[in-house]
Amino acid sequence: MGGFILAKRENGADSKNDSALLNDALAVFSKKGLALNKKLVTRDFVIYVYHKYKFKIENVVNFDNDQFIISTGTLIYKEKSGGDALRNLFHDFSENGEFFKNTYGQYCLIIFKQGKLYLFNDALGVYPLYLNKPANIISSSFLATLKTLKKKTIAHQELYEYLINETFYGYKTMVAEIDQIDSRHILQLSPEPALIPRKPQNTRLNRNSSFDEMVKEVSNNLIEYFKIVKTAFDNEICAALSSGLDTRLMLALMRKVGIKPELYVHGKKDSSDVRVSEAITKGEGLELKVENPDDYPRNDERDFRKLVEMNYYWLDGLGEEYGAFLTGFDMDTYFKRLERARLHIQGSGGEAFRNRLMLPDKSYDILSVIRAHYDKYSSSLFTDIFNKKEYLSALVNKSKFLFDNKCKNIDRQSIEMIYNFFHLKHHIANIAKINNQFSYSLYPFTEMSITSQSLDIPIRYKDYGVFEAALINYIDPALAQYYSIQYGYKYSEYKNIPFTKKLRYLARIHSPIILRPIIRRNYWKRDQFGRDKFPYYLESRYLKQVFPNDDLTISRYINIDKITKYTMMSRALSAELVMNDML
Repeated sequence: MGGFILAKRENGADSKNDSALLNDALAVFSKKGLALNKKLVTRDFVIYVYHKYKFKIENVVNFDNDQFIISTGTLIYKEKSGGDALRNLFHDFSENGEFFKNTYGQYCLIIFKQGKLYLFNDALGVYPLYLNKPANIISSSFLATLKTLKKKTIAHQELYEYLINETFYGYKTMVAEIDQIDSRHILQLSPEPALIPRKPQNTRLNRNSSFDEMVKEVSNNLIEYFKIVKTAFDNEICAALSSGLDTRLMLALMRKVGIKPELYVHGKKDSSDVRVSEAITKGEGLELKVENPDDYPRNDERDFRKLVEMNYYWLDGLGEEYGAFLTGFDMDTYFKRLERARLHIQGSGGEAFRNRLMLPDKSYDILSVIRAHYDKYSSSLFTDIFNKKEYLSALVNKSKFLFDNKCKNIDRQSIEMIYNFFHLKHHIANIAKINNQFSYSLYPFTEMSITSQSLDIPIRYKDYGVFEAALINYIDPALAQYYSIQYGYKYSEYKNIPFTKKLRYLARIHSPIILRPIIRRNYWKRDQFGRDKFPYYLESRYLKQVFPNDDLTISRYINIDKITKYTMMSRALSAELVMNDML
C-alpha cells in the first residue's frame, strides 16, 4: 500500500517511446525504498504496485478471469484492513456506490471487474492522485509523475500557493503538465473513459439541536468510528500527544474504545506540548516517548546533499510545511515509531470543530474570506511576476466549486465548507501522502461522515474551542481535567472561559479583514523563527553542497534575501529542486 504507477498502453502494447521516462518514474519508488509487489497488465494499462516501506501487506488481490483489486494508502472496509478488506470490497463493488457506506480511510482503489477498470480515492481527496497532461500516467507520487514529462512548465499561481501556504489548491499543481484527480467521481478508465458521480456519504446534524445534544451526537459518531479502527488494527497504533485539543480528543476516543496507543510528543523539553503531555501521561499512568530535536546530532555539511536527496524522494519532492530541507530527525523518529505500531493515527482536521477561520458569525463575500486567511505576505517579498490581486482572485475561483459559481456572498455555514473541503483537505493531503508510503496512516477527522457533521455546528458553539473541549469532557472526563497552556483553561471548565482569554479571542475575531495582513506580518516579525534564527543547515556552507551556483531559478519568482521564515526558505529551495529536476 506504499504507492502505484498506472501507465497507458498503446494498442495493447507498452509504449516504447515513453519507456525511458516510465523507467525514471519507477526509479522514484526504488529511491523511496519501496519494494515492487506486483505488475498487473490489462489490455489498455499496466499497473505497478508497491509495498509500504515498513510492512509487506497484501495490497493486491487477484480473482478469476484476470480480475483484481488494488489498494494504496490506508483502507478500512467493513471493519477490516489488508487483504480481507479488499476481498469483501471487490465482492460488494458496484457503480451505484452503495459500498461507500462501509468504506473508511485515506486511500486509492483500482478495481478491474467484469471487463471494466475503475480508479478512485477517498471522498475528500486527502490521499492525492496525480495525472500527467499526456493523460498516459496516473500515480500516487507527484515526483514519479514529474519524471514522466518531456516538458515541464511552472504554473505561477500554484507555485505561489506552495511558497505561501505549503500546498496547492484545487486540482492543479505547480507543474502545469500535472493535475490532481477529482475525488468527487469514480473514474472508469476502460474499456472507454467515463466519470461516474459519487454519492455523498454525509452525516448531518439537526442545526436546531441544543449544545448538549450536539455534543452527545457528535461524540457517539466519533466513538463508533474509533470502534471500527480498534477492530481493524487492535492496539498496533501510535499517536501524538500535545498541549492542544485535537490530540487529546483522539486520546479520549482511543481510551473510550479500549485502544492502548504508543504515545509520543514532538518538541523541546521546556515546550508547552511536552509539559502538558508529560502531566497527562504521568497522571493517567500512560507511557510517553519524548522526541526532542535538541537530542539529534548536527549533520555534517559534507553529507548534506545526500540527506537532501533522501528527503527529496521520501517527501515526494516538495514535502509539506518544511519542504525537503530538514535534518534526519523527523524521518528517523518516524521510523522508530513504526517499530512499535502498524497504524500512525493523526489528529489533523480536528480544527473543523473550532472557528478556525477566526471570523464572526455572519455572511461574507468570498473574496473577503479568502483575503482574511490567505493574504499573508507583502507583495515586496516577491518579484514582479506576482500579482496579489490575481493570486487572491484565482483562489476565489478555485473555491467556487463548493457553491453556485455565480454566487458572491456566502453564509457562515458555507464559509466553513471553504475551510473543510478546500483548505483542510489540501493541507492534510501532503503529509497523508508521505506517511502512507511508510505505514498505515489515518486521519479520522477528515472522514466525510465526521467532517460533514462539523458544518452544522453553530459558530457560537465553536468559539474559544468550547465545542471540542466539551467533546473531550463528555467522552473522557478524566482527560478533560488537565490544564491546557495553549488555550488557558481546563477543558472540563469550558463553560467558564477566563475573561482575558475571551477578550483576546474577540479582538482577533473582530479585527477588520483589511487590517489582518498587516497584523499578521507584524506578528511574524516577532516570530521565534526570524531571519537571525534560521537553522544551521540553511547556512550557505550547507546549501553550497546542493546548489554550487548562486543563480537559482526560484529567484525569478521570490526575493530570496527578503525571506524571514525558515519554513518558506526551505519550500523555496525545494521548489528549486523540482523546477530543475536536480536529484
